[in-house]
Amino acid sequence: MKYWLGKLKISVFGIALSMLPIWNYAQGDLRNCGFGCTSNDITIMGFALVDAVTGNPIANSVSECGDGQTFQVKLEMTYKFNAAATRYNARFQSLLRIGNMDIFVNDYVGTFSSTTTEAKLIVFDTFTWECGTNLSFFNPQFFWKASEGEGTLETTYACNDYSNSKCSASTGEMIVEIPVELPVVWHNFSVSMSEKKDYAEINWSTLKEWESSHFEIERSIYGIDKFKIIDSVSAANYSFEINYYQYLDKNIPPYVSRVYYRLKQVDLDGKYDYSKVQMLNINRTKEDVGAWLFYPNPMKENELKVSLKKPSVYNGEEITIKVIANQKIYVQLQFTPSNPYEIDLGHFLKNIPKGILLIELSWRDQSEVFKVIKH
Repeated sequence: MKYWLGKLKISVFGIALSMLPIWNYAQGDLRNCGFGCTSNDITIMGFALVDAVTGNPIANSVSECGDGQTFQVKLEMTYKFNAAATRYNARFQSLLRIGNMDIFVNDYVGTFSSTTTEAKLIVFDTFTWECGTNLSFFNPQFFWKASEGEGTLETTYACNDYSNSKCSASTGEMIVEIPVELPVVWHNFSVSMSEKKDYAEINWSTLKEWESSHFEIERSIYGIDKFKIIDSVSAANYSFEINYYQYLDKNIPPYVSRVYYRLKQVDLDGKYDYSKVQMLNINRTKEDVGAWLFYPNPMKENELKVSLKKPSVYNGEEITIKVIANQKIYVQLQFTPSNPYEIDLGHFLKNIPKGILLIELSWRDQSEVFKVIKH
């Protein structure tokens, strides 16, 4: 059977692709002829988008062009032959994926002499590319004959026309190079408290990602210039679709009323970029009227911490803590805390019996009493 190469106008996501060689995917595909191609005569080095008019690489960064913005482009392949020779009836074939659509590319290259120097070839002619659309080639291969034979095979051919020919080994998937200045195009970033006010919901999304490794969640409870990493979330690596992320911060210190968050996006080569800063106001309940807070309550094993909730009432004075159980004072501490926002008392409470503990905290001329349950 002979195969005919036609030209057809189609649409990709509403984008007109004019005068492109389109094939029935099963027909005309020499890669299905069972040649067992293993030749290393040619090295396909990569593919790139070039301007349809000037032929120069697309200069507009994907991170700068807007959604829906389009460009007239061509797809250019860079290749190199490993031996100088004349190729006859050469043909390039591959599956091209544009976004979620597959197109069979079948380019007749014809007869050309090659050297071992790097060369370029347009393998997909002018079409409209929408900013952010993924492009990749699957199993791109060259087929050619070592001698001129009976003439041209430009419009019709069959498997047996190339049965004694040469072909390059399959290279798997090759992603088209698209210039990107920033690995991530931010879409949205928001922070809110959960309904029960027990954790913060951090949500963000990206429009596009290129060589993005992960996001580091940073938090500050002392203002907008004292951020610390609290966790990290893996990124999509390569994506031109909207990706949604969420992180739940369940360890907000109970003494704070305002928290700041930002995201540090790190790409695969270690470069990074910061999101904008988001502030979260924490609305305390009416029960949270004291200057200090003991947590967790009930205690988890021997874990117990005390935190200053109202910095305005404490000026770095010495504090006294008494722990009472069964009408007996088990612990009495007197010290000046280096960090009043997180004082660990767990190691002092190992030998205290389980039950309800009364804890008195005094400083200057003030005092507060707390009930803490130890299971």
